[in-house]
This record gives sequence, C-alpha cells and structure tokens, in this order.
Amino acid sequence: MSIEVCIARSTERIGWTRFLRPFIKVTVYPTTDNGLDPGVHFSHIVNRYDSLADWTFFIQADPFDHEPRIVPIMNGWPFSMGQLTHLPEPGLCFLCPTEPMNVERSCWALGDGRGRAVSRELIALTVRERVEQVWRELYACEPPTEMIFSPGFHFAATRELLRTRSRAFYERLLALVQAREMGPWECERLLGSLWLSQYKDQARI
Repeated sequence: MSIEVCIARSTERIGWTRFLRPFIKVTVYPTTDNGLDPGVHFSHIVNRYDSLADWTFFIQADPFDHEPRIVPIMNGWPFSMGQLTHLPEPGLCFLCPTEPMNVERSCWALGDGRGRAVSRELIALTVRERVEQVWRELYACEPPTEMIFSPGFHFAATRELLRTRSRAFYERLLALVQAREMGPWECERLLGSLWLSQYKDQARI
C-alpha cells in the first residue's frame, strides 16, 4: 500500500517528517498563506490525478495543534484509522474533530484565514455567500443548509474516493478557490460535504 503526505508549508519547521516510516512519501508545497492555502491540496489532486497514492494525507506543515498524534497515526495507517471517528464516507477520514455547522453561523475567528482582520459579521456573510456560490458551480443542486466543518483542512483520502470526481471537477474547484481567494475558513466548510456519495451524480463535471 502506498501512502503520500501532501504538506502545505510557509516557514514552519518540518523536521518531524523524519520520524515517518521510510515508505511514506512526503511532498512539500510552498505557500505564502502560513500553510493554510487549500489550493495547494487541490493542485496536488489535479497534478497527480493519474498517479495518486493509495492513501494521501493532506495537512498543514504544523498539524499538531489540530492532531498531536499525527505521526503515529500516519505510521500505523491504515490500522490506526480506528483511533479516529471522523469517517463520513468510505475512503475519507478527517484528522481532527468535525462538527455539523450551519452555513449561517458566524465564524469564530476575527480574520479570513489569510491574515486579514475583518468583522464577525463580514466573515459570516463571506463564508455563506462564497461557499454557496462555489457549491452551485460544482453541483447541479442547492447546497446543504448544514455542512460538516473540518478544522484545519486536515484529511486523508483514498485514490478511489478522490477519483469519484473527475480531474475537470478539481480543475474547476481550484480555479474557483483561486479566483475568489477563498480562505481556509471557507474551504473547511466546503470540504466536509465535497465527496459525499449522495452528491456524486450531481457533480457538473
């Protein structure tokens, strides 16, 4: 079984990766968004669509505030999967606690995830509008009123699960994220529902 770790890194130290088992491939992508740029993960899926690992971990360069056990979890994968209860779909695992979140609910952070301070009201408006707009461009159905919130944008997925959406789907998703400069607070709300099987046939591409 092949495992790859896709890391979005700004200036964080990643010496912890030397403690991963030798067969785990580590790929580091530079980002200027403090390791929080979700476009890095979507770019990886687009570029590796035909050569994805059996399991790919998508994480920030400093994931320990969200999941302090991340190294032993990856080293013990897939047997360590039982330590996590966040499995919304077969082949998809969130690496930190998730919660259902109504898209109307205000974001807890006084920022947009890209270092720009804005008001709670503006964040809530931005999250709701952008998530719903992107959803409608990706799916031929109305967005769910409640989405699974995945903190930190840390998740693992199988090749089979990722390929339930076409490369063109991810190319469109990446373009939308980049064009709208969507921050992680927004993508964390989109991510939890992106691969749910109930929407598979509604994907526009």
